[in-house]
Amino acid sequence: MINRVTLISIAMLLIALLLPACSIKKDGGSSAASLQNKHKECLKKTEKGLAGYGKKIKVLYAAAEEGSGNARDEINKTIKELRKKQREAVKKYDELKSASGKTWKNIQGRVKQSREDLEDTYDKALALYHEIT
Repeated sequence: MINRVTLISIAMLLIALLLPACSIKKDGGSSAASLQNKHKECLKKTEKGLAGYGKKIKVLYAAAEEGSGNARDEINKTIKELRKKQREAVKKYDELKSASGKTWKNIQGRVKQSREDLEDTYDKALALYHEIT
């Protein structure tokens, strides 16, 4: 059985991984090499933030199965939404990965929003789990 401390630890780890956004500081004019390095850094941070979500969702799902009735149905519905948000975040990451030059700077805002949506949905699922346990 997964206890609250474990779930809180998972949530804290998740937040720590997702908060570092791929922010670009305005520095006047960036060289192509500098932009490419920032793009690579952004990709690494985003990939690291998205990695492990599958496992976190499986752990939450297994914990939710311990519940019963409406509570379990509600958290399973939220987990389904969480999986959808995960797929959307991965899709945005793929867009970011294939972007080139300055176009990736435009995409990074959408990637950040997608990650935030994923995090919010995870928090919602975690809160529901706490209500049923």
